[in-house]
Amino acid sequence: MEMSIGILIAFLLSQVVHIGTQEEGEKGCVPGFQVKEYQVEFNRGFQKDHPLTQMLFDDCVGNEGMAFEVSHPDFQVDEEMNLVARRDVMDSGTVMFIHGVNEHAEDMAQVDIVGALPRSPQTLREILGLGQIQPYRSKRALFAPRMHVSENMEPPFPKVIGTLIVMSSGMEDDHIFHMTGSGADQDPKGVFTINRLTGEVSVSQELDREAINSYMLEVSVTDQNGKLVEGPVALLVDVNDQNDNRPIFKETRYAGEVLEGSPTGTVVMTMTAEDADDPRLQNAVLRYNIVRQSPDKPSPNMFYINPESGNIVTVISPTLLDRETLPTTQYELEIVAQDMKGRDVGLTGTSTATITITDKNDHAPEFTHSLFQANVDEGSTGVVVNLTVDDRDDPATGAWRAIYSIIKGDPTQSFEIQTNPDNNEGMLSLIKPLDYESLVFHTLLIKVENEDPLVPDVGYGSSSTATVHITILDVNEGPVFFPDPLQVTKMENVPLGSFVALLNATDPDVLQSQSIRFAVLRDPANWLSVNPVRGTVNTSANLDRESPYVQDNKYTAIFMATDNGSPPATGTGTLVIHLEDYNDNAPYVHPSVVRVCEDARDSVVIVGGRDKDIHPNTGPFKIELGKQPGLENTWKVSRVNNTHAQIMLLQNMKRANYQLPLVVTDSGLPPLSNSTEIKVQVCTCKKNRMDCSGAGSVRSNLILLLGLVLLSLLCEYTVTLVLLYLLCEYIVTLGLLSLLCEYIVTLGLLSLLCEYIVTLVLLYLLCEYIVTLVLLSLLCEYIVTLVLLSLLCEYIVTLVLLSLLCEYIVTLGLLSLLCEYIVTLVLLSLLCEYIVTLVLLYLLCEYIVTLVLLSRLCEYIVTLVLLSLLCEYIVTLVLLSLLCEYIVTIVLLSLLCEYTVTLVLLSLLCEYTVTLVLLYLLCEYTVTIVLLSLLCEYIVTLALLYLLCEYIVTLGLLSLLCEYIVTLVLLYLLCEYIVTLVLLSLLCEYIVTLVLLSLLCEYIVTLVLLSLLCEYIVNIGLLSLLCEYIVTLVLLSLLCEYIVTLVLLYLLCEYIVTLVLLSLLCEYIVSLVLLSLLCEYIVTIVLLSLLCEYTVTLVLLSLLCEYTVTLVLLYLLCEYTVTIVLLSLLCEYTVTLVLLSLLCEYTVTLVLLSLLCEYTVTLVLLYLLLSQQSV
Repeated sequence: MEMSIGILIAFLLSQVVHIGTQEEGEKGCVPGFQVKEYQVEFNRGFQKDHPLTQMLFDDCVGNEGMAFEVSHPDFQVDEEMNLVARRDVMDSGTVMFIHGVNEHAEDMAQVDIVGALPRSPQTLREILGLGQIQPYRSKRALFAPRMHVSENMEPPFPKVIGTLIVMSSGMEDDHIFHMTGSGADQDPKGVFTINRLTGEVSVSQELDREAINSYMLEVSVTDQNGKLVEGPVALLVDVNDQNDNRPIFKETRYAGEVLEGSPTGTVVMTMTAEDADDPRLQNAVLRYNIVRQSPDKPSPNMFYINPESGNIVTVISPTLLDRETLPTTQYELEIVAQDMKGRDVGLTGTSTATITITDKNDHAPEFTHSLFQANVDEGSTGVVVNLTVDDRDDPATGAWRAIYSIIKGDPTQSFEIQTNPDNNEGMLSLIKPLDYESLVFHTLLIKVENEDPLVPDVGYGSSSTATVHITILDVNEGPVFFPDPLQVTKMENVPLGSFVALLNATDPDVLQSQSIRFAVLRDPANWLSVNPVRGTVNTSANLDRESPYVQDNKYTAIFMATDNGSPPATGTGTLVIHLEDYNDNAPYVHPSVVRVCEDARDSVVIVGGRDKDIHPNTGPFKIELGKQPGLENTWKVSRVNNTHAQIMLLQNMKRANYQLPLVVTDSGLPPLSNSTEIKVQVCTCKKNRMDCSGAGSVRSNLILLLGLVLLSLLCEYTVTLVLLYLLCEYIVTLGLLSLLCEYIVTLGLLSLLCEYIVTLVLLYLLCEYIVTLVLLSLLCEYIVTLVLLSLLCEYIVTLVLLSLLCEYIVTLGLLSLLCEYIVTLVLLSLLCEYIVTLVLLYLLCEYIVTLVLLSRLCEYIVTLVLLSLLCEYIVTLVLLSLLCEYIVTIVLLSLLCEYTVTLVLLSLLCEYTVTLVLLYLLCEYTVTIVLLSLLCEYIVTLALLYLLCEYIVTLGLLSLLCEYIVTLVLLYLLCEYIVTLVLLSLLCEYIVTLVLLSLLCEYIVTLVLLSLLCEYIVNIGLLSLLCEYIVTLVLLSLLCEYIVTLVLLYLLCEYIVTLVLLSLLCEYIVSLVLLSLLCEYIVTIVLLSLLCEYTVTLVLLSLLCEYTVTLVLLYLLCEYTVTIVLLSLLCEYTVTLVLLSLLCEYTVTLVLLSLLCEYTVTLVLLYLLLSQQSV
């Protein structure tokens, strides 16, 4: 069934692909010229109407209405699509284009004319070379002399190679030179440059004449406004050649041949080299020489080379140039070509010539024996004898290869001789069988010659001929049929056993008396049988002319005749039966599917009759409507000719497929009729288009049938899948419940994990922010301290200097007034600067306090928002867990009820069982099942209890560890907070102290300045002491700065030491706490492990006892009553389910708590590590 469906699907798919391939098969033609480019050889012009080439153009629909246009007016494309000349053309140009067009295609082709010159000018202006007419100028003229530059010039560049000349009567100096062309502004760009003012032309790089031998440039002159005043004028720059290229031979090795015995001076070969230098100079004039000959026997100068032409000729005498006496047949010459006419300064190139001494036919072939003999069986063919010859000429040449011929003894041409190419032997073969009874002995005279003719002084002798004696041996020959083939004529469908023919065979061994037996060797249709003794052929089946084994009304069979000789011999003969036709095939209608329009006016189709028979059992055919009532009202069949009829639709019909019954009758004797049906597709016809989509097509029907088969297979497999689904439904339900519990546990774990991750991230960000603020505050503190100290020192030094300066300048009146004014200004500036500093410091402190308060406020708000979201999420998870727990409980209860009902029904069934034997068997089976179920139940219970104990121990340890870790974290945070408060308090005290000191210093400075001013205004000092005191003051200022720096460094070191000590103290405290917790944790673990082992032992003992008692009770109970056992099992199963549900709930809770504690410990440890690294 499945194999047949697979075969049907494969057949339908192949039909669909075949139809699709037929639809796409007509897309291979590309309209236009099939060849886009053509080449025509130019041979001194083109003659009129002489075809040059044929244009290959195809518009894919027949090339009707084609028209061609040729770009050259003297050429056209004739009717046979040949390109011809309208007249004799001598000036064709190098290329022309052909445009082909009709209503279906349009394309362009190119014809390249090889060897033609560009077209000559066709207008008077082109002939005169006027080009564009330049405006008339009488005052200026531009002259560009031809310039020369050597290749391979040494740097530096650029180098001047010439100057342009402007000839003007007024000698105006307002011209600007320009240069364009290849080598200037075209590739290769920048080779030549021109001075725009002087017209000097320079070369800017090294040139290579072999790459470019000359440059054609154009120069012109413009005025200052860019208007052309002269040119453009052609400037030709020639590159002078240097001898920088060696001669190069076209090939690295040359090969030549010379015939042995050639006269002296025979040209062997020509070797030529090429030099890329200028051929007009001696740099490219070459001379050739032979520097080595290998081997150098019999003479070291066997060959000579013409120094100028390179022709190598022989100089050895013909008698010495004998291939058979020379030591070798190949000589190697080393040829050197040297330029500069062979002078020593010239460059050289080397090549090798290998000259082979070829053989000429100066030795005739000779048979190794004058007589050859052989024996041959009669009737056989093939090689009879191998004729051996000896030839001293060069093997594998025409002078050595032999040609054999039979000159006598073969009048019937039964023999032939072929030459063995490997050893030159003559293979004498028999191509026609010989008859022992006709002639026993044959004598042949054989001659041998070479392919090449002998030299005039050598001829073929008697050794070049040989005699062959052949003896025929008698063998048993097979019988021979006569006539062969035997032809007879018979009517098809003759009765079985009818006589067909009599076979005639004779034995050619007339000297022997033998009998012959006949047999069928090949009968393709198994229609014939033969009498083995008489040879009569009769029919064993009906002869059918329409059989595929009959070709052109002829059936061929082969028979075998065997004699009784030793060994037996066999012969074959052919029987050809010409079969006459009998009217045994009914006619049929073709085509079997036709299309008509739904409109009756356009609905006419032609059908024809066909018959496998031949005349007169075929046409004329009679085609009529079938015997079905009502057909004549819709359809009409009328005769068209002897073989076809016309079907007409008499009324409009809907678009669909119809089966039309027809009756067709042939003209045989007796006539045969056939009732058949043709498929008529009624289609919609609009604007000469026929739409049969509603009627369907072969392809759509095949696709539809394929779809139906696939649908049936799909339905068959769907039933199987439904059964499997129903079978696994209960298993899937249990799996879904387990997945639901697992999902609830996963949600709980994820919620706890997210909660702790968020908390840790917030704590980490808070710590990072606090550390940043502390560092910023310390930085600000040190910066303010340094600024204040530097300002204080600067103010003190300034005041001391000013006081000393004022003390010694009071003597001068004007200076005293100046000092007073300066002191007043300095004091005012210092006072303003100090006030500004204090204000900035105050604003800075206020800003820092504001930032701290805002950060604390934002942190508090974020914490509240996260806590609110966390609470909402926890409430949602708790509700979901309760809901899932409730659903699981309901499902378990429903399953329990179903199981209870099942057990009750079973108990009722057992209660009303009459036969005690059945009860006993049922009890025994029930006991087995109960024991197995109890065993599984207790195993599961033990495993769950063990896992429960293990989780309890783990949870207890983790809870203690979490409690101690939280305590440590709180202690660490408390220590960090205390340190921060201490630092802040110290910072505030330090700021207050600085403010008080600044105010005190300001007051003291004011008093000192006033006292000094009053004291030193009265006194008059000497100006000489001024420099001394200035130096002293500078030293004092430097000393103060150094002291201040040392004080700051000391304070900084003291602060760092304090922080380090505090951090070490905290670490030490934490280490002690952790050690104490670790010891306590180890003791707890040991106690819990001992407790768990003791608990497990007790549980196992209790379960064992309970299990033993249960088995005894169950056995006794099952022996007496089935009902009680079932009820007890029901109760026990119910209790077990309840316990399992509680155990699962408790287990899930413990797993969640253990995972929560585990993630908490991990995150706290990570947080402590990050905090320690930050500090």
